[in-house]
Amino acid sequence: MVDGVERSIDRIDPNAIESITVLKDAASAAIYGARAANGVVLVTTKRGTHGAPSISYNSSFGFQSAVQVPEMLNAGEFAQYFNEASLNSGDNPAFTDQQVQQYQNGTLPSTDWWGEVIRKSAPIQQQGITVSGGGERVRYFTSLAMLDQKGLYETSSFKRYNVRANIDIDLTDRFTLGIDLAGRKEKIGDSSNSPFNSLLNSQPTSPAYVPDSVEPGGLGYNGVNINPIGEAIHSGYTRTNWNVFQGNFKLKYDIPIEGLSTTFKYNYDHSFKNEKEFNEPYTFYVSDPVNNIYTPFTSISNITLTEGYDEIVQETTQFFVNYDKEFGKHNLGALFVYEKVDNERKNIEAGRQGYVSPSIDQLFAGGATGQTSDGGASESARQGYIGRLTYSYANKVFVSGQCKT
Repeated sequence: MVDGVERSIDRIDPNAIESITVLKDAASAAIYGARAANGVVLVTTKRGTHGAPSISYNSSFGFQSAVQVPEMLNAGEFAQYFNEASLNSGDNPAFTDQQVQQYQNGTLPSTDWWGEVIRKSAPIQQQGITVSGGGERVRYFTSLAMLDQKGLYETSSFKRYNVRANIDIDLTDRFTLGIDLAGRKEKIGDSSNSPFNSLLNSQPTSPAYVPDSVEPGGLGYNGVNINPIGEAIHSGYTRTNWNVFQGNFKLKYDIPIEGLSTTFKYNYDHSFKNEKEFNEPYTFYVSDPVNNIYTPFTSISNITLTEGYDEIVQETTQFFVNYDKEFGKHNLGALFVYEKVDNERKNIEAGRQGYVSPSIDQLFAGGATGQTSDGGASESARQGYIGRLTYSYANKVFVSGQCKT
């Protein structure tokens, strides 16, 4: 729950977070119903306070690396165990004893496919600035942040931009208005084909590249069916763009009865997602070094493009009546909550193939044969009422009860 609304927490700017609370016991989480079966995480963003403007700037730069890297066999180990496996299954050995020995002593090369594709480290940087303050009637908190994260192989990356403004206005001594506006833009880049499966299946006895006499920088064959370098760098791309807007409107009124207040909240979330996948072929060579024969193959026979658009709207309406009063050693509390959540989602997707060239990665440039289109829409809503009564005596005796529907 982010500022009282059910939202994802994995894209919030950390500099805008005031506090994080975890509810895991049944009593405190019961108000959220079955969705709180595994607990509730409450995230509260920062708000302005009375005083002169306060400006804070944060910057960090670092490197990230894979925590666990699979330990792959070298060529000598692979040739030895592959021969043993062949003999155990009744087949002839794939490598001669001389070849096994040459791989083991380094006369024949061993390919570190993982090292050819995956970087040992990749840079990551964050920049953020916040401004907060307020006068007698108006308080504000604003923030702007950027995250730039490179991936562990060349075509993977992630960029995120966050902007937020939380404003509180005392309209009168009893009326308080709160307006929260937040926006987020994300750009995710990746290869059209993940290289990890081909990496784990690549044979270290197969060279990553062919000799320059065949083709300078020409890709070799991983011994199975493909080249992981080509999959990671030359197979095309997947690009995902997210644009998210989140708005909160809050109006609180302190009723002229001590301890009694009402709050109305309206929250509007609107996100747009555009995803584009462009698959293009690359050439790799299946080699026969003994006879100096290198046969070219194309990874795919057809250039294809798939593009999709997804739009999600969530509206949350909440109404609270809260009463909290002390009578000597007695404390009496009451809470009534009404909540309604409306969700709408629609998407559309189109695809084409038969591109003459990868130079124009747009739908109109594809062939008419085999084109696809699809789309859908959905709506859902949830409405609930919650009531709770609490009583305590001298902070020693506590009684509470609640009902919900």
